[in-house]
Amino acid sequence: ACFLLACNNAETSSSDAAAASDSVNIQYAYTLEHPVDNWRPGDLNNIAVAMNALKAWENDDLAGSLNYFGDSIHFSTDDFDAKVSKDSLMKMMSPYRNEMSSLKITMHDCESVKSIDGKDEYVSLWYEQHWTDKAGKSYASYEMDDLKIANGKIIGLDTKSRRLPGSAK
Repeated sequence: ACFLLACNNAETSSSDAAAASDSVNIQYAYTLEHPVDNWRPGDLNNIAVAMNALKAWENDDLAGSLNYFGDSIHFSTDDFDAKVSKDSLMKMMSPYRNEMSSLKITMHDCESVKSIDGKDEYVSLWYEQHWTDKAGKSYASYEMDDLKIANGKIIGLDTKSRRLPGSAK
């Protein structure tokens, strides 16, 4: 039994070494600002911050959602990219949320990462959003959010959306 375990460990070590040496020889089509392996698992508490902000949004509590944000936020979405104050973000998002009579979020996946140098931390959320507007039309979209977190607060929100088939136009 010891011999078999030793053989299995040797195989694992060999395959890990081969994978490491292969990655050194990979030629990428684009040059990155940082190494390909720049990211490590991040603080799981950051996922709670991101999800709590989203849950408050789902529950029609925009002020509660913004409690998880810093005073200044880099906000990016379709056709918009700017650094705004929390108050400005509230003014921008209120009309959008007020158009909804109901909202349901189904979370699919999430990830928290931290850069090797410790300067950047992000949470990524992948989820579906189903809502009905005040006129009774139903919509559904697949969302992907990248949230930059610093000192337990969201300081960056980059959101991407794709309308799901069958959703109102």
